[in-house]
Amino acid sequence: MAKYVSLDKRSKKAKKEYYSSMRMTWGELNPVTRTVPSKKTYNRNKDKQERRRADREFRNGFDIGSFLLGDGGGCAGMRWENIVLCSKGYIIAS
Repeated sequence: MAKYVSLDKRSKKAKKEYYSSMRMTWGELNPVTRTVPSKKTYNRNKDKQERRRADREFRNGFDIGSFLLGDGGGCAGMRWENIVLCSKGYIIAS
């Protein structure tokens, strides 16, 4: 029959075995509390994504030639020498 030895008198290895046998796992449940971010606060990453998406759509789906020179709409009769794109993406015709 094994005698009971109190925890403070056990070796480090025996304490480790005892405490690890007492622990349980959470399984698939994650105990971390999650909060829903407020939509009113400024989110720099969201702003970056929106600017990148707008820039991609501008480059891929917007043809300057057809807008200014082609369909008769916009500034018909403009020449390519007079068209300048500034850093903000606006079209400046001189």
